[in-house]
Amino acid sequence: MQHLYSNVFERTLDCYPPSCELDKILNATIAACDNLDGRSDGVVSRSDLCKLNFNLISIIGLTYSCAAETSTSLGLEFGNKKRQSAPATTPAQNGTVSANGVEVAQTILNGLRGSQGRQAYLSYQPEAEFEDATTIYDSTTGTWGLDIARTGVEWVGRFLERQDVDNLSNLDNVTYDTLVEWMTLGWKMYTDTLQTKDPDLTAFYEGGGEVLHFRGESDPGVPTASSVYITNQSAASCTQT
Repeated sequence: MQHLYSNVFERTLDCYPPSCELDKILNATIAACDNLDGRSDGVVSRSDLCKLNFNLISIIGLTYSCAAETSTSLGLEFGNKKRQSAPATTPAQNGTVSANGVEVAQTILNGLRGSQGRQAYLSYQPEAEFEDATTIYDSTTGTWGLDIARTGVEWVGRFLERQDVDNLSNLDNVTYDTLVEWMTLGWKMYTDTLQTKDPDLTAFYEGGGEVLHFRGESDPGVPTASSVYITNQSAASCTQT
C-alpha cells in the first residue's frame, strides 16, 4: 500500500508535478547532501544528516529543463507503468521548482499518517527517486495528471479483494485512512507468508546463526527506515536472550 501513498496525496492536493520537476528536487537534494559523509561521490551515504541539515524549501525557485522523450512500456504492468499500445511522448519541460512540488516531495518523505496524525508507515530516504509519484502528460489538455502506481492497485484488486481485476481506475474517495485500513488488512491476511515482522531470532541465535543485513539508502521500493526498525528490534531480542 506504500506505493499508493504518493498518488493519494497528489490526488488530495490536486497537484501533479511534472517529472522533470521531481527529478530536479531529487538531484538538488543529492547535490546538497552528497558531502555530508566527507566524500563527494554523487551518493548520499548519511541520509540522517541530510534530514537534519537540508530543507527542501531551499529548492523552490531553482530552474529545471528536460528534453522531450518517447518511451514504450514493456507491457508487464510493473511499478507505475501501464500497458501501452503506443509509445508515450513526454514534451520538453522548462520551469522552476514550485512550492507545491516541494510540498508533494516533503509529504512523501514524511511518510503515511492517518487522519488522527499517527504514523502508519515509514517512508523513503531523501535521495530515493520519487518513483511512486510519477505523473503522466496528457497531450490533449496539455496538463500533467495522476499516474496510479500499478503495484498498489494490483495488490488491492487481486490480493485484498481477491478478484481477477485491475482495480482502482481512479482514487476517488480513497483517503489516508483507507490506505491504513488496506495496510492492516494485508498484514492480517498475509503476515504468515509475506511479512518479516517477528523480531524473535532466539532459535536462530542459539543455533549459532549470524545475520548480515544490508539495505540500499536510495531504494524507492522498500523504505530503508523499515529495515532499520526491524534490525533494531531483532538486535534487541538477541541482546535480551
